[in-house]
Amino acid sequence: SFDGRTIAVVIGAALIGFMAYWVLSAFSPQLSSGQNGGAHGLSRGATGYSALVELLRASGTPIQINRTGEPQAGLLIVTPPPQPGSDTLTNVIEAHVDGEILIVLPKWDTMADPDRRGWVRRMGIDTDRRLLTQEPLQLRGQLGAASAGNDPRLAGWASVQAWQGTGVEPIVVAADGRIVVGRLTARREVLILFDADLIANHGIGERQRALSAVRLIRSLADGRGVIVDVGLNGLGAGRSVL
Repeated sequence: SFDGRTIAVVIGAALIGFMAYWVLSAFSPQLSSGQNGGAHGLSRGATGYSALVELLRASGTPIQINRTGEPQAGLLIVTPPPQPGSDTLTNVIEAHVDGEILIVLPKWDTMADPDRRGWVRRMGIDTDRRLLTQEPLQLRGQLGAASAGNDPRLAGWASVQAWQGTGVEPIVVAADGRIVVGRLTARREVLILFDADLIANHGIGERQRALSAVRLIRSLADGRGVIVDVGLNGLGAGRSVL
């Protein structure tokens, strides 16, 4: 039979285990490495942006990953999933009051690689364009392939995905004038990158493209620091339930 000391130890161990479970549940986003193959700043998957983060850091650009959603000064890079929810994206934009916001349009439809943890398999171009047409962007037009042209921020690329439509002013354009990076006319603090490959891991494995990616982001940051949001990708720091 159990004596009083044994019962106390068992109960104590159970309480510690229970508390540990809730602590881990409450803080699991912070503890996550982000190696889930997603298209975000912590991911080493093909469509992730961890290589860009490291390249910018190596170039001397002040850069940080933002899990908390708290306002920070500088260029905020947001990499939303195809369907983040219009209210959620709007909240991220409105919370950033000191600097511009670069929204990276999702490009690829992917699925988890069953053979390699943290890897993904590309299934094709993502054709769900609700992110473009719903709040807060509300754009009308079309995306398509275009010759990259001579902009040094596109060096190393023969063709890019570009936008033709209303509601966006050009910042970086393809050879035919279609927009690769643009500024929303209705929300001038919001920029959009229409071709995620330009900064994604799989796109910048070649030296010239890597240099172009750094050049692109540094030009948009205009001497300020860079913040990469991962909250929209499910890696934010949620509030404790304790």
